[in-house]
Amino acid sequence: MTAVSDRAGMSKRTIYGMFDSREALLEAAITHVSRAIFRPLDDTARALPLADRLRRLMTVNTVPGAENYKIELLRTIITSAKAFPDLARRACDEGFGVLVRNIATEIDIGVRTGEIALPEDQIPLAARILVDMTFENPIPKLLRSDLSHPDPACSAERRELAIAIFLRGLAGPATGAGTGLPP
Repeated sequence: MTAVSDRAGMSKRTIYGMFDSREALLEAAITHVSRAIFRPLDDTARALPLADRLRRLMTVNTVPGAENYKIELLRTIITSAKAFPDLARRACDEGFGVLVRNIATEIDIGVRTGEIALPEDQIPLAARILVDMTFENPIPKLLRSDLSHPDPACSAERRELAIAIFLRGLAGPATGAGTGLPP
């Protein structure tokens, strides 16, 4: 709390007036960062082919200078997980959990409209697999502060390849027909 109050230019008393505890402060930070990083689709985007909807959902909204902040927040959550297990659980649910649920919704729509073929009971797992394929494992960056953040162009290339592999694998013999991917 001292570091937060120093950085914010406020007294600890003011910070505690806004947040009853460190856990409450961390939860507010998690919610703020999660809402800024991944956003749900708007009504216009819902009419797009599945590949475009997935691409929009998995495009990280970048805030200049936020990369280090996100990693530090994640480090703080991890080190606080034993003391605040509910906070750690909410971080999972509010972070990638929201993205996975949004992806699952779009996969479900894609299945119902015939864009892809997948048993309904596998939709949540498929959403998690697609998210895991799309985003780089954060553990190396958590353990090694000397590693740089991925170049946005490399991240976009990884996202495009993950979506293409995912949709082609579920399109069956139709070589991507109806997915919004080139044949």
